[in-house]
Amino acid sequence: MAKKSLRQRIFFFEQLENFRKKNHNQLKERIDVHKRNISYILSGFFKKEEYIEAVSEGFLNFKEFREKTGFSHYSNYKKKLASGFFTRKEWEEALEKGFESKDESNLARRVKINHKAELVNLFTKELQEAKDGMILLEVEIRSFQKLISAEFDKKRLQGYKSEIIVKQNLLEKMSEMNKTLHVIEHDDFALMLLIFENKRLKLLQDISKHLDWIETRFPYLEKWNKVLDVINSFRSKIPVQLDRIAELAELDQSEVEQLLIGIVSEIPSVGEYLQREQVFIKKTKSEDDLVSLLAEMKQRQNAEARHLYKRYCLNCGFEIASDDLQTSSKCAKCNELIPTCYICRGHLYKGDDVLIEENCGSPFHKRHILEWVNVRGICPICKVRINTKSLKKIDRSA
Repeated sequence: MAKKSLRQRIFFFEQLENFRKKNHNQLKERIDVHKRNISYILSGFFKKEEYIEAVSEGFLNFKEFREKTGFSHYSNYKKKLASGFFTRKEWEEALEKGFESKDESNLARRVKINHKAELVNLFTKELQEAKDGMILLEVEIRSFQKLISAEFDKKRLQGYKSEIIVKQNLLEKMSEMNKTLHVIEHDDFALMLLIFENKRLKLLQDISKHLDWIETRFPYLEKWNKVLDVINSFRSKIPVQLDRIAELAELDQSEVEQLLIGIVSEIPSVGEYLQREQVFIKKTKSEDDLVSLLAEMKQRQNAEARHLYKRYCLNCGFEIASDDLQTSSKCAKCNELIPTCYICRGHLYKGDDVLIEENCGSPFHKRHILEWVNVRGICPICKVRINTKSLKKIDRSA
């Protein structure tokens, strides 16, 4: 038999050493696992997971854990850690008052409340007031659809604008304060208010834009009134030339023509304008004066406003009047509660973008829950950790 070369012998010994090391490591791992199991059995902890966590925190056994922390149950010790309190005494004092976390306790101290039940009542009252304010704001913005009538005056407009500026400044200050509270102390209620205040701010901005638009309409409305006064003074069924109307209204002829087209389109019963012949013929009777014409125009605008701001039940699709919301939170047809978004406390209607959290089935406005999840990462109702995949779109459009 040929003798093995030196290289072959070295390779053989390397393989042998690798095999020995591998078996040694496997054996060591088995011994370590066995030692850990024995240590767990002798440690005094009821659960292996608790023992592993306790060892990672520096406790060798249950006796040492109890002496250092004063707790007889590891689960209570974990609750204390999760609460954010540094000492057991602070945590137990807070628990007696119903507060489960340091955030809740600090929030109660800021609003000078001593017990969680009082804190919940306070928040419920504040949110209800805010919700009522939201409904009033929505009613108010609907009323702006009526403001383009000729009866609206500049003084009243300036009063609205001043009031809105004050509201905006106040809301911006409140938003800044609640944003700070949330960032520093992870205050869920502050986040809820912040989202709600942003919604109110957007509404106020919409109102402000509408008022700016109305203000630009004043010169047009003044001219509209002049032409309306002139044509209202005519007798019925008598053709009147465009240039005569322009002369009486003291306005440019081309401008009067555009106004006449607008008036006839808005209030058909006032008369007829023949554009090719440039002749206006009054149709209304003599008793149909300016007041009745304005009333007709206002009635039409109110009908359009109601159409624009109709609300329908999310459950059955029945139309819900604004007055119904002031007296009852149930649908008049199906008698089901009108769902509310937990974050902004606003009602949820058919046609709204609504998302449902799959764990507890709670509905929310899409924009509000996405903002909440992005910041907090938990469901505001069941407190389970969630992401955007946990939110499902509700489909009741049919």
